[in-house]
Amino acid sequence: MTESELQPGDRVIALASCARGAAVLAGAVAAGITVWLTNHILSSTALSAVGGAFWGYLVGFLVSRALFPATQGNVVVIKVGQGSLPQTLKAAVFSAVPASVLVSLLCALVMRTGILNGLWFSLGSGVVIGICWALLASLT
Repeated sequence: MTESELQPGDRVIALASCARGAAVLAGAVAAGITVWLTNHILSSTALSAVGGAFWGYLVGFLVSRALFPATQGNVVVIKVGQGSLPQTLKAAVFSAVPASVLVSLLCALVMRTGILNGLWFSLGSGVVIGICWALLASLT
């Protein structure tokens, strides 16, 4: 038996859930950033953050199904610890970045502003959120 095999009672990370969670947070933050930079109205920023979380979940769902497909009720898990960091980075960053970019572009289209209005800030926040989410998931 190798050290990497799972034992009963081991703490694990469901990688698909990690990807979805990172995308939800990145979508909400990207929507908030884009709308706040456009009109500086708190109520529309909060409402767009809720919508961004919804779109982020959809992106995270699609990315998690593509990267970590579940078969017949089984899910892809990895043991919590430093060794899980590459997989959690893959899950979180590959879902947070597309979610933040898509939500930022959707907000710019709905608000009828320039496409690049909040895109760069949203892209940066997607990368940062993905990395932080992966670190927290693998080391807690």
